[in-house]
Amino acid sequence: MERFEIILLMIAVIGLLMAIILIRGQLRKKKRKDVGKITIRDIDRMEGSEFEDYVAVAFAVSGFTTYQTKKSRDYGADLIVIGEDGIKTVVQVKRYGAKLGLSCVQEAYAAKAFYQAERTMVVTSAEDVTESCWQLAAATNTSFLLRADVEELAKYLRKGRLGEAGWICSSPHMPEKNEKRPALVEVEMLRNKVQAGDYYYK
Repeated sequence: MERFEIILLMIAVIGLLMAIILIRGQLRKKKRKDVGKITIRDIDRMEGSEFEDYVAVAFAVSGFTTYQTKKSRDYGADLIVIGEDGIKTVVQVKRYGAKLGLSCVQEAYAAKAFYQAERTMVVTSAEDVTESCWQLAAATNTSFLLRADVEELAKYLRKGRLGEAGWICSSPHMPEKNEKRPALVEVEMLRNKVQAGDYYYK
């Protein structure tokens, strides 16, 4: 009988430990989803779609009329936000650890035409963007909220300072215009033959 009691006691202890783990997990999950408690470390652990939801709430509580697009077939936009000035902005949200490349600007710029918006913006947890991304952003008037901005936005949301959070959302970085453009090579006709690479027409 003692052996049976020991087994029952072990089962009870294991059950109690599992209940504690589940409760702690639920509390941690609840904290993580409360935008007023999220830190940059929490953002670094988010999936891309979770970061999109976080940014949507951040813009909405900061005074923007905010619309989310579908998670698939979004035509390059994760959010459409309209400020107090009535200007519609397409927002592409990227939760990255590395440098951000060209595709985010390409997607946002294509979405601008599709959603008939006036502006484009990229919100990212990335530390920086590539030089080619900055150049394309300058050419397309695409602005950025970078990691430092997202961290500051999270800080203001935690402190309930929604006015300052709204200022962050309305003051993205605009890349400087650069007159430097990639070199173009004209396709010419030479001796009655037009050639590009290995392909020609005579």
